[in-house]
Amino acid sequence: MRTIIIHTPIWKKPVSLGIDVNKITDDLELICDYMDSNGKRLYPSPYYISKEKVLSYPKTVEKWGMSYRIPIQDMSSDKEKAFKEKEV
Repeated sequence: MRTIIIHTPIWKKPVSLGIDVNKITDDLELICDYMDSNGKRLYPSPYYISKEKVLSYPKTVEKWGMSYRIPIQDMSSDKEKAFKEKEV
């Protein structure tokens, strides 16, 4: 499993995390360390998603390259739940 830290989410609805296509080598643990004006993390829990699910999203052109935009609502903060469908 690869851990990726995202500093700022993509605010366009639905709120998403953009992941560089070249970093998708394994299942992912995504940590968004964005903080609100009070210094609290807006998304304190890590999110988990399988490589197969990431690859099912369309690629998006960003200023810095190609990415997969994965809506936060489509990820799970429960590691076992995120990879349960992979075992079936």
